[in-house]
Amino acid sequence: DLIARGEDEAAIRLIQSLNYQIDATNVEHFAENAMVDSALAVYVQQAREKNIPIDVKIDTPSAFAAEVDFALLLSNLLENAIHAEEREAEAARDIRVRARTAGDSIFLSIENRCSISVRLSANGLPCRESYAAEHGYGTRSIEIFTKKYHAEFFTEQKDGYFRFLIQIPLNQGSENHS
Repeated sequence: DLIARGEDEAAIRLIQSLNYQIDATNVEHFAENAMVDSALAVYVQQAREKNIPIDVKIDTPSAFAAEVDFALLLSNLLENAIHAEEREAEAARDIRVRARTAGDSIFLSIENRCSISVRLSANGLPCRESYAAEHGYGTRSIEIFTKKYHAEFFTEQKDGYFRFLIQIPLNQGSENHS
């Protein structure tokens, strides 16, 4: 209507205003899989709100048998990483999330800066700290996930980072743990 009336400048201003509103509502996407994408969106936002730099590069199938449990595992690991980063100096904070599909497996790596020594249990998972009564469920969920999906994980603390790496076979059926 504005263009038809010869009000080109007003039409351009209106279009720019609408573009700005559309850009403001854009949702950042991280993964093709909707469950994984949703989990990442929540925790990336949390990290950013706490001034924790987070770098995410994810390549997972758009659908796979373990997607719900994988998204829950990812959420648990990211929550732990964010809590750990809150104890780090703000200038030293960093979280990196990588996942890729290779062959019949998904490989996931989450690493975060960690300047304090982490006590690991015999299975390689961090031990619950005595002052953190609400913690401990995360390590149990990792154990359940690895058993259910025949996954293998590895942890290490090296070069100022704590790393959690896990390989999840895509072609394995899960065991029924009902």
